[in-house]
Amino acid sequence: MSGIEIAAGVAGIISALCTVGNFIRKTRKQRQEKKKALEAEAVKAEKRLVVTMDEGPPAINREYNQNLQRLGEQFRRGDGNYTELKGSLIVIDIAQTRIFEILLNMNNSLVEVIQSFAAAGEIAFTATRYDGWNTRGTNATRDTVTTLSQLYQR
Repeated sequence: MSGIEIAAGVAGIISALCTVGNFIRKTRKQRQEKKKALEAEAVKAEKRLVVTMDEGPPAINREYNQNLQRLGEQFRRGDGNYTELKGSLIVIDIAQTRIFEILLNMNNSLVEVIQSFAAAGEIAFTATRYDGWNTRGTNATRDTVTTLSQLYQR
């Protein structure tokens, strides 16, 4: 190899190293920006979840207390209807059954949250996970208020 070939080879190596270095810096910056955006999104989702969990209990209590004031003990007892099935008298409690279904779903969600914390080894999650729990909390509140409202109407 002549001196020009060596110089060209060295220049090529330097150029390759610079190109790879620039690529790594660019992708690192993109990853950092994406990570910041995902973290910001997760923080917003977490705040929405906290709001949902804070607003749910008062909304449910309000509906329960309003209906209890209107109907009194009859509302507190629920809508148990006695019916005969194959010679046996059974009670069908529509509202109670639905309330306990909602409670069971919330307990399952709580177990899932605890398992997620344990599995992740940290207390930070993606926005998607927070949004999923937020949806469950919103649904539980809505379903409970709806069930109480339907109980009042029956």
